[in-house]
Amino acid sequence: MIDYMGDWERYLALDVEDAQRQRLRLHGRTGRPLGDTQFVEGLEQRLSRFLRKRKAGPKGTQDRKN
Repeated sequence: MIDYMGDWERYLALDVEDAQRQRLRLHGRTGRPLGDTQFVEGLEQRLSRFLRKRKAGPKGTQDRKN
């Protein structure tokens, strides 16, 4: 994002709605990508890993590999 925007501080100083600011902060803390479903699914396919939040806890027997 820094490479894309150039001046990160100037970008953050723009008039941004509170809801957008909160989403940026949330995703900055979790490390999860911020984007629509299609964007995130595309990233998951390219990286061959899950990026979206998944159900917590141990995996069921169907999800385990032998």
